[in-house]
Amino acid sequence: MSSSDLGSQQHPPSPFRSLCPSRAAMAGGGDAEEEEETYTTDDALTWAGFGRFQALVLAYACVGWVAEAMEVMLLSFVGPSVKAEWGVSGAAEGLVSSVVFAGMLIGACLGGLISDRYGRSTWVEVAACIVFGPMFYPARFLPPNT
Repeated sequence: MSSSDLGSQQHPPSPFRSLCPSRAAMAGGGDAEEEEETYTTDDALTWAGFGRFQALVLAYACVGWVAEAMEVMLLSFVGPSVKAEWGVSGAAEGLVSSVVFAGMLIGACLGGLISDRYGRSTWVEVAACIVFGPMFYPARFLPPNT
């Protein structure tokens, strides 16, 4: 496909333009009787189409969903084993499982606030240092391979 072929592909006009009021309407010169248009998700998908990018986003979302489900399953399998091995009560076992989800809630809220204020990449770098730092810091004291 040549570059002239790429330029000749025409998309229909974006329906998003109809959602933005014109400058005349914002200044009061617009038609007061004009009815507001609604735009649904189905309209957006029909207009944009479903391509490789959407398939990758869907695949990544599925991987995240599977990881989250595995974490919940892991808690349900490990909880009774910990209860039997360490002799903790059922309430303590439930508390340990609840603390995991409370930590997720607090981390998501703080992560969102920090990302909004300082940028997403900054928060990802900080989170990576918090998560991976304690794992890899002891490696700096190992002797080098010779």
